Amino acid sequence: MKSILTTTVFLLIVATQPGIAATYCRSDIFMGKASFCLGATDANNFPVRQANGSYWDCDIFFGIANYCHRLSDRKQFPVKQSDGSYRNCNISMGKVRFCQGVAEAKNFPVAAD
Repeated sequence: MKSILTTTVFLLIVATQPGIAATYCRSDIFMGKASFCLGATDANNFPVRQANGSYWDCDIFFGIANYCHRLSDRKQFPVKQSDGSYRNCNISMGKVRFCQGVAEAKNFPVAAD
């Protein structure tokens, strides 16, 4: 009974935080394209795009982003583009500032659409 209540509360918290209710899976990115999902992922301080377009460092646990605590700052980080491809971008104070080149990464957390 306690685990059901805990799970319900957790899902309620995630559902009420706009922009971070997406689930994440592990995927390989090759030449800017993500492969199929390899299962749920865990990550700490991972940049997650919020509903307003900014990126915050969040913790991902069992594929769900649940704790966002500061604006992201990253250099040459794979960011999903509007066409679905991934490019290496700089994120400064939560905003994508500059993108160049196609991204490549192994076991990278991608939003499962």
